[in-house]
Amino acid sequence: MVNVTNTWDILCNLCILILENLCHITNLSYGFINIVLFVILGPLSTIMFMCSTLAHMIIKNQRLKKLWTWIFFAAGWIIILAIILPVIYATLTLPV
Repeated sequence: MVNVTNTWDILCNLCILILENLCHITNLSYGFINIVLFVILGPLSTIMFMCSTLAHMIIKNQRLKKLWTWIFFAAGWIIILAIILPVIYATLTLPV
């Protein structure tokens, strides 16, 4: 690990440990997990929430507005859970 000089270094080192543990659990590379979490799933969740807002603002038909708003909203939360749950599992299984 890198020398700890401030609180942000501690947080960064903890995040690296969690991702490395996720690598060992899934047998996937660190770079692949990093790309999936932060380049694909992170922006995808933001896009889903933006689409939810746009659907609510643009669609005139109340039934369609409600349907598409909830579909995009639910998809955004499912994607966020796809990020959070593996990270929580990797955190709980960190070697002591």
